[in-house]
Order: sequence, then C-alpha cells, then structure tokens
Amino acid sequence: MVVFYRNACSRVIIDGYRSIYVTTIKQQSSRPRFPFFNKHMKVTDPARQDPNHFEKLAHEVPLDEQYVDTLTHLWKEKIGSEREVTLKGDDQMIGRKPKNWVPEIDENSPKANYAELDWEGIPESVKKIFSIKFGERRDYTDAWKKALIDKVRKHKLDINSLEVKIAWTTGVIRSWTLLVKEIDNKPKKPSYIVHPLHLMIAFRRKLLRQLREVDTAAFEKVLFELKIAYHVPKRPEEQVEKRRKAWVEALLKERIEREKDIKMEELNKKYIAERIQYGPEIKKRLEELDVEERIINARLEELASIQGEMPEKLPKYQPKLIEELSEIAAHAILYHHPDDPQRKNRLLDA
Repeated sequence: MVVFYRNACSRVIIDGYRSIYVTTIKQQSSRPRFPFFNKHMKVTDPARQDPNHFEKLAHEVPLDEQYVDTLTHLWKEKIGSEREVTLKGDDQMIGRKPKNWVPEIDENSPKANYAELDWEGIPESVKKIFSIKFGERRDYTDAWKKALIDKVRKHKLDINSLEVKIAWTTGVIRSWTLLVKEIDNKPKKPSYIVHPLHLMIAFRRKLLRQLREVDTAAFEKVLFELKIAYHVPKRPEEQVEKRRKAWVEALLKERIEREKDIKMEELNKKYIAERIQYGPEIKKRLEELDVEERIINARLEELASIQGEMPEKLPKYQPKLIEELSEIAAHAILYHHPDDPQRKNRLLDA
C-alpha cells in the first residue's frame, strides 16, 4: 500500500485497485469566531450603580501600550453589568442583602384589605388567619407598597399625586426584583417578569422627571425617603454608541482633551511662578532699555539738525488746486471753439 499526502486531502492507493480520498481534520482554534461577553454578569460592587463609573475608571488608566486593551476589558465589564445595573441600580440594591430591598413590615399585622377594620376584641386565632404571615405573596407586596406610600403621601386621602404613584411603582419594582432573585433561573432571568420590570422602571423615571419639573422640594424628599436615585439622561449629542470601538474612541478623545488641559494648567502655573521670580529683574532691564532708547533718539535729532534736515512735524506747502482749476476752465470757455466752420475752411485752403 502506497499513501500520498497532499495538503489537507490525502489519496490512498490500496494494492492498485481502489483510490480513497482522506481529509485530515485540523485542530480547531481556541479563539471564538465572534467575541463573547457575559451579559448576565452578577454585579456586587455598589460603585457600578453610577452611570459614569467605567468612564471614571477609564480616565485613570495609565497611557501605555496596554491602554486600548484595558479599555476593551472595561467595555466588556460595562456591557456585562449593564443589565443588572438597569434592574437594581436606581433602587440602590446592589451590594445589599435581599431582605433590605423592601421596607420592614410587621408580618403579624392584618392584610392591607383588612387593616382599616376594628380589630379590638377579635380572638388571636382570627387575627392570625388574616395576618400577612398567613397570606399570599400579593399580601406582602401590598404591605410593602403601603409602607412606601405612607412615607411620601401628602395626606391620608392622597391616592393620585405623583409622589404616591412613584412610591407605588417603587414597591412593585422591588417586589418583582425580589421575585426574580427567588426564582434564580440561571443564567437567564424569567422574561415574563423582567420585561414588565423594565417597563415599570421606565415609567417611574418618567414620573420622577415630571415631579422634578413641577416641585423640586417634593422630588428631593421622594428620593430621600424611598432611597432611590435619579440620573438625568444624556442629550442625543452626548450619547456614545454601545460598540466597543466607538466607546474606546470617545474615551480616547476625552482623555486627550483632559491631558491637554492638565498640561496647560501645569505650564500656566510654571509661567506664573517664573513671572513672579524674574519679574523685578525683567522690569529693571526694561527701564534701562527705555533710558538708552531716549538717549539714542535725542542724539539722532541733533545729527539731523546739524545736517539741515527739516523736522517731520513742519507743515508742507499745498498748491491752490481749486483756483487753478477754475482758471483753466475759464480759459477753455473763452478760447476754445471746436465747431468754428471758418477755421476749418482756412485749414483746407492752406
């Protein structure tokens, strides 16, 4: 049997009867075809709740050969943690225990639907049946929403103000976020909860924006009482695309401008220090040069007067142009006859 190998395809001849083409399998590269980043990354650092956290880190990266690679790594971290930050960042739930996401309530208290009733003289067994502890999850959610609403409502009958709506949406958001945490479907989260959760977060941002435009004091009170954050969205011209190259390029331009400003500030301080140090000496030297200039100018004036040169400030003679033009015009009128026929005949006879 004779075997001939040719690149990846080999031809095998067995005893001169048959020919078989055999393809050798090359080792697959460890590098993936498309770059991958984990968009379901678990975020535990509370500092990432700041929307400009990664931009601040990028400004502190040293300018060396690994600068672009470091920015690429930061971009992957930013994109990977964006989903988690969107769901939990505004409520400052990152880095806190799940039990601290919702307000504290008394589980032995009656449910929200029966809280306004008179429970005096009711047996403890009946109270226990109608308590939140023996209720469903909806009862916990209603209790959390009521606790948040009571912190910001204007009066007992307030049910339609922006503050109440924001507190209600906050209770829903935190309840659903806690539910997603309890389900813990790895790596993905249940879409039938996450999608409405995104819509609810966007709706609360809209309410916060409206309250901020109407009443600043109430807006600050809501943020303080409910422990939520509001970040002013960037204008379209300030936004950067989510692509890695666009993000790195934008940060590189900002870094260049920042380094330029720092360098100009250093040069300005250096100039001021040198000005203070050498200022008196420069001033003294300028005064000496002024004295020398005055002496030289005085000597030049003396030499000019000796040579008979007229000073430049003397008035110059100006001819009487108006009178001369008037005289020329009068002579032209008196002695100029362009249409004289007798003169033409004399010229012809001559």
